[in-house]
Amino acid sequence: MCEDLVPESVVDSVGASLRRSLDADVGFVGLVDDDATLTLGSVAGGRVGALDGMRVESGNGLGGQVLATETPASVEDYVRSTEITHEHDAEVEREGVRGLVSVPLVVAGDVLGVAYVGFRRPFEFTDRAISEVMTVVESASVAMTLAERARTMRDEAARSAREAAMNDVRDALDPQLAALVDGIRDIVGDPAADPTIVEKASRLLGQTIRTRAAIGEDLPAPEREAAPSPLTPRETEVIRLAATGATNAQIAESLFLAHGTVKAYMESVLHKLGARNRVEAAMIAAGLDLL
Repeated sequence: MCEDLVPESVVDSVGASLRRSLDADVGFVGLVDDDATLTLGSVAGGRVGALDGMRVESGNGLGGQVLATETPASVEDYVRSTEITHEHDAEVEREGVRGLVSVPLVVAGDVLGVAYVGFRRPFEFTDRAISEVMTVVESASVAMTLAERARTMRDEAARSAREAAMNDVRDALDPQLAALVDGIRDIVGDPAADPTIVEKASRLLGQTIRTRAAIGEDLPAPEREAAPSPLTPRETEVIRLAATGATNAQIAESLFLAHGTVKAYMESVLHKLGARNRVEAAMIAAGLDLL
């Protein structure tokens, strides 16, 4: 399930997707740190690096306002706007950004960051434009959720495999250890026992334990029999790309299909999986190991 998908790779691709969504000059993301401060990164279209690594406190500037209110917001001309505070005007002016829209990045009900799309000219963001940005952010949220779930499942599977392997080794090793321990006790309890023999027996016991434990760590996890997929190969490709954050237009371009064809495939996926929307469909597909 999305073996190569991790949350970090999703974030790295979001800036470029945001920029493409409105054919804008710049797109980037700010992720929330432990101290509830945004750190900006994944800047697509940057010229001088003024925004990379910039920290934005909750309530400050446009992004800080969105972080505090958890609702989208935009300004037609950042440095002249009276609707935001201006702690970061210097960085924004250095990058030449004027029109800017920000949308909260929500994953599993938590605001993990803020997504930005900007122009190097004054720009009035219509409801339709903001909707386009929110579509990209929603797709990114789905991809991040699935990536985090995949990573958790891989970690849990690896941990379970190690525990099962060590239990198998322990079960096989216990009788041999018992016999060795009994033999060592007999040697140690014998007043005439040669100390060199006792030392060698003890070393042999330690080597046996370490060798068996090492073998146990490398035992493969049992293979699972895959359930038949309810989706056709093409439908599976469509929902897999949707789960990585791709929009219908991007899926169409990637698969060399018409936009209407992708929409039809998506509707078929929703029907077959009993999903109400692409977010739910992606989650169901992930649960069925179709990704």
